[in-house]
Amino acid sequence: MRGIGLRGVCNYLRRYERPGLAEEIVADLPLEQRPTAMGFLAASTYEVAVLDALLRGYQRELERSGRAAELDAKMRALGAYIAEDNLNSVFKLVLSLVRPHTFVEKLPTLWALYFTDVDARVRMTGERSGTCSVFGLSVSYLAPVASGWIEFGLRHVGAKAPLSCREESWTAGRAATAEARYVITWT
Repeated sequence: MRGIGLRGVCNYLRRYERPGLAEEIVADLPLEQRPTAMGFLAASTYEVAVLDALLRGYQRELERSGRAAELDAKMRALGAYIAEDNLNSVFKLVLSLVRPHTFVEKLPTLWALYFTDVDARVRMTGERSGTCSVFGLSVSYLAPVASGWIEFGLRHVGAKAPLSCREESWTAGRAATAEARYVITWT
């Protein structure tokens, strides 16, 4: 996992959750998985277990604070935040030229911005629908985060509501699986 995604998770927690939450979760990581004094470095690579720990820590915080019912919405908001936070001027220009269909077709390349050794495949199922299967990312709570990230991207490239991205077998609290299949629709 590249540090840019981990940095985005920590920035979101600092901005939208209680002060110090990100630091508490990071402090619980094994020493070899903790970031440097400068934080998670955008271009550096970290174990995917670090993302799993951050998302599980956020889930525990939602439960602790009586907001467990908001889990899906909060994780989706986290994904949208990461997508928006990572848009630089060049990437914004490229996305401004893309249409929703092309955005969905480019999802494997976009997954590779965050994860090394990821196998993502897209299949268009209609004029305004498709699936994205992602193999080898066993990260708890990644499904709603990725769904929020994809929905943000679709809105950014001009997809109109109603639009939706959901992982087929996502159930809060369910252990991550080796294959996640995202069903994507838009108008």
